[in-house]
Amino acid sequence: MRELFRFLHHISKVGSADGGKRIWYAILHIVAVALAVLFAFLAYKIFTNIDQILSRTFFVGLLLIIFGIAITVFGSVIFFLQGVVAQIALIIFSSIDIKHGNDRGANSVALTIAVLSMVVFIGAAIVLFMIL
Repeated sequence: MRELFRFLHHISKVGSADGGKRIWYAILHIVAVALAVLFAFLAYKIFTNIDQILSRTFFVGLLLIIFGIAITVFGSVIFFLQGVVAQIALIIFSSIDIKHGNDRGANSVALTIAVLSMVVFIGAAIVLFMIL
């Protein structure tokens, strides 16, 4: 629950930020998306290698599976929210501020970074799901 409030606070900070700070947020959200993909990949690897993990040492493997899955799934959800959903919110806030004329240049750069990163993220997700 606390993470949800932290996420909502982050969205409100993105909405109230000036254009220069939004450029920083756009780059920060790209890092969060990369971390979400990393955690999701690690969770996938744990799920697909459960038999190998348990064959070495059962109790240690069981603890690794329980805590590994919990940490990686939780991390991927949190970083997905902080990356993808916050990037979509940044696109909306930057578009609104460009229209109203506040920091047009910086908001245009932040909007361009955010849109390009979302296009790359969606394209990479499509390619990844076609490969798997």
